[in-house]
Amino acid sequence: MIKKTVLIIEDDPDILETIELILSGMNIHVMSAPEALETNEIYALAPDLIILDHWLHKKLGGDLCLALKTDPHTKKIPIIMMSADLNIANVARYSLADAYLAKPFDIDELVNLTHKYLGENVNA
Repeated sequence: MIKKTVLIIEDDPDILETIELILSGMNIHVMSAPEALETNEIYALAPDLIILDHWLHKKLGGDLCLALKTDPHTKKIPIIMMSADLNIANVARYSLADAYLAKPFDIDELVNLTHKYLGENVNA
């Protein structure tokens, strides 16, 4: 079976490491970036799912999400936005994200959303 690939864009190293450990334990290939990438860079990586923090150092994740969702090459990649921002639901809706996680997030919620977008055949 071919491993699914998740791209995590998160600037907090502790949160990034936690998500990497969880997803690696689900037999998922994990790529990570501490800063926002350009849409063409993300297209070249060809992730099956993107987990994207809203508050990044150089760019808002919501802006990147909207750019990805309006680009014909990347618009079908599911994106889970995450943030400690109390307005994350509105940010996710505005940026056309497929789902969102409020920080601190529940690990089971992360696993469930991952299954939703990658399929149940991903090991839990």
